[in-house]
Amino acid sequence: MGKEFQEGRRDFLKWSAFVGCAASVFGGVGAAIKAVEDKTNPFVFADKIIRTGCPAHNCGGRCLLKVSVKNGKIIRIETDDRPGDSIEDPQLRACVRGRAYRGRQYHPDRLKYPMKRVGKRGEGKFERISWDEAVSTVASEITRNKNKYGNSALYVPYGTGSYNQTNGRQTAYRLMNMIGGSLGFYNSYSWACINAATPYVYGTKVTGNQRQDWVNSKYIIMWSWNPCEMRDGTNSEYYLKKAKENGARIICIDPRMTLSAVALADEWIPIRPGTDTAMMSAMAYVMIRENLYDAQFVKKYCVGFDETQMPDGCEKEESYRDYILGTRDGIAKTPEWAEAITAVPKETIERIAREFASAKPAILYQGYGMQRRAYGEQAVIAGCVLAAITGNVGIPGGWAGGIALQADDGGPFWNAFPTGDNPVKAQIPVFLWSEAVLRGKQMTSADGVVGADKLENNIKDRKSVV
Repeated sequence: MGKEFQEGRRDFLKWSAFVGCAASVFGGVGAAIKAVEDKTNPFVFADKIIRTGCPAHNCGGRCLLKVSVKNGKIIRIETDDRPGDSIEDPQLRACVRGRAYRGRQYHPDRLKYPMKRVGKRGEGKFERISWDEAVSTVASEITRNKNKYGNSALYVPYGTGSYNQTNGRQTAYRLMNMIGGSLGFYNSYSWACINAATPYVYGTKVTGNQRQDWVNSKYIIMWSWNPCEMRDGTNSEYYLKKAKENGARIICIDPRMTLSAVALADEWIPIRPGTDTAMMSAMAYVMIRENLYDAQFVKKYCVGFDETQMPDGCEKEESYRDYILGTRDGIAKTPEWAEAITAVPKETIERIAREFASAKPAILYQGYGMQRRAYGEQAVIAGCVLAAITGNVGIPGGWAGGIALQADDGGPFWNAFPTGDNPVKAQIPVFLWSEAVLRGKQMTSADGVVGADKLENNIKDRKSVV
């Protein structure tokens, strides 16, 4: 007797026993069925199903959510299940985080009303106030600080975590700009090093192919990249699976055995956190010593590779080749050297270098985790160099690396909520806004202030309201 038949028979017997028992209790089969329906209907039969976009919260995706609503409350969230899933018109499938949004929507700690602090900071004592009082308080404090200190005492923090049209800091920016502006900032928590390193190498941040092009690649390295968990654009996993179906080999280099490593990669290579540049440099060593690099591309498009390609005024400086081979410092960036730093076996480094250099077109996709640290720009530059010396820049199935933004396609991301121009030109690094609260007037260009020699004000706040 087959396993499926046995399981089906057991299920039938269990339901038969349940219905029979319920029939004796409720006075008949009809009553038993009604009892089951009364329990299940609230979870099965919605009043309506609303199609909407996932709030995203800066994940890079805009996935489809199908929200089942009953009695004005969300009872279930599903995602895109349209038939005919294809490269040209893929399903916009939300991740587990997006599909679990109901838990956030109805979490008991979620703020639903304006709250005013009635105790000291940190005591956690608040009372509910009306929207009118909240709006009046905020407006009066903005006006008071502006009139007393000037617009540069006002500041809208960066980390709102949302970039949809009407939810997020852009609406606050518009308000500030309409009343004379506020202190600005530059860079981001997410992309601090990669934002600076990419244009340093390429002169632009727009270095990425469309993701549909991944299916043309023969070899993909997911370096510190975990799209199954951190959602770097809708359907990244789908396109990677399609690339794999098309014959691409996928390697994941990451300290963690992530969901992406398990679900998408042919091979996972653990690496000691923060040592990515050492492995990349050792891969370049193999490519240079074994003449695996694309000499024609390097000669035509690259600067600084060897002593014949140094920019004007830097003819006597150390070239990239000299650095990798250890010509001047006496430290050759060999796989053996990198193994001691990264804990990746030298044989693995050699093999990955040969595979990546020989499998053109190939992709080295850099995640953002490895650049969120001191000297994080070095890993970004090293990855871009590997893409360049293998000639994978600007070709179908290739990838230039870096932040890899795509060209303006006129979509909603590029037509965001209009904020206008900020009359206040002074900006601070995004990380230092708390410093500007405490010692803004002491901050100068030495602290990263741009647009002004120094700040005119400390950032002001409302002492009695949080």
